[in-house]
Amino acid sequence: MPDTKLNSIVIPLTIILSNLILFFWMFNIKRTAQNKCPYCGYKFCKVIQTPNYLKAFLCYLNSFKYYKCDNCGNNFILVVKL
Repeated sequence: MPDTKLNSIVIPLTIILSNLILFFWMFNIKRTAQNKCPYCGYKFCKVIQTPNYLKAFLCYLNSFKYYKCDNCGNNFILVVKL
């Protein structure tokens, strides 16, 4: 018989931990507050449609735009307001 007390603790902790990992990934890796590409420094980038997997986590970001750099081709998030 499985231990239900252990499952009642482990499952919520796993969910919280996975959300924290996603939160820190979105805020530390893929964002910039400047109007230029964080990879190459190119200043004129195109706004592209936000992917669905990022739309699902809008609760972590107040306002952002999703850009694609014309120079290097990388995608990044421009944080408008924190």
